[in-house]
Amino acid sequence: MASSQLRRDSSHDEEWCYRQEGNQRLVVYNRQTKESILDKMNFIKRVIIPLIGDEFVHLGHITEHDEIYLRNLNSSVRKKTISNYCPLDLFSGNKDRMHLALLSLFFTPQNNFRVFLDGRIIWSEEIKELEYLIHSLKKFLKAENGVSNESILTKFFHVLTKTLLWTKTDGKSVEGPPVCRAIQRKPDNYHDDLSITSWGAYDKGYLPEGCVLDGILKLQNVDKVQNVEEIYNIYKSEDKDYNQKIDNYLISSVANDCSIMIALQESNDKADRRIETDFGAYECSISVIDLDKKSSSKINSHFEELQRSLAVYKNITSLNEQNILR
Repeated sequence: MASSQLRRDSSHDEEWCYRQEGNQRLVVYNRQTKESILDKMNFIKRVIIPLIGDEFVHLGHITEHDEIYLRNLNSSVRKKTISNYCPLDLFSGNKDRMHLALLSLFFTPQNNFRVFLDGRIIWSEEIKELEYLIHSLKKFLKAENGVSNESILTKFFHVLTKTLLWTKTDGKSVEGPPVCRAIQRKPDNYHDDLSITSWGAYDKGYLPEGCVLDGILKLQNVDKVQNVEEIYNIYKSEDKDYNQKIDNYLISSVANDCSIMIALQESNDKADRRIETDFGAYECSISVIDLDKKSSSKINSHFEELQRSLAVYKNITSLNEQNILR
């Protein structure tokens, strides 16, 4: 294959299949069998659902796609804007911090925030139809004429926050994570009209037990080590506790890549999942998806990503210190 080298993990040879080759290229592809997909579904059923709860996790079913559908899938690499989103804010249980997290996701959605209306995407990294989004939200939230865009977004984030904290019953609350100090500046597009009561000085929040964020946090806390470098060292060694610690880490890693889907519509009095606000009541549906089991080979990439993140953080810290000394 000319001067290029093929890197592979011998433990996953059976996952790759030969397609074709030319003078300088060898084409292989990764094939998932029906059995492997069923294995993933079994993992979700036996491991994930007991942790997050069947209120928010749905097994789904296997579907087949034709060649035309696959050809229409298009992905591209884009230059990304640095996001101010911090997951510690979203999972804090503090409504101001959660509002800030949603605000940051909104202004820099990347692959992490999308808004659909009747099945059509109207807000994402690629599609930002702000005028149409605001118009739709005004109608949905029954806002009066003359209300500012900032007020509309504030109400929208308020509904989303209440949905993320929704529980079937009023149970006890668990303390959310501490304030993240890594990001202390406002988002570039932040408007003072968006109601954040105090910037950078938050009280601790509490997650209602049984809400979707509590379930995901429990999944993440299956890993008792909570240190990628230590897990990496265990993975490379022959530690007698290898299996349990690695398995727990891989299970908790599912929480890092999962997605939350929220559907909202106007509510009637008989709705099971009813979100009440000062400006209306809404019925919500919440689902957690992207719960595939992680391969142990992911530990290498997680460790490399950590090293790159630390290098960037140290570089930024050094530049900030130099600017202060000037």
